Amino acid sequence: MSYNPVHFTGGVPHYQDVLNGHEARRRPDRPKIPVLARIVWETDGEQWCHGYAVRLDPGIAIFVEFSDRRCRFTGAWLSPDDVIWPGKI
Repeated sequence: MSYNPVHFTGGVPHYQDVLNGHEARRRPDRPKIPVLARIVWETDGEQWCHGYAVRLDPGIAIFVEFSDRRCRFTGAWLSPDDVIWPGKI
């Protein structure tokens, strides 16, 4: 899917929810591991982006930091199925 630019209204970015995001308990930060993550945006749909796995809730979710103006947070908790680890990229 192609990238659609963020629309700005009055200097405030139009944030989009990450539809494939999960709730998870916070775990200690881990060394940043580069990954490829599948993000499903509320409006723009599916996109694969580079990010860093920094937290883990084993068997439930992985917190991936990524930089995108559409996201109001520094990243999202994603299912392990939505994260490709080094060596598999």
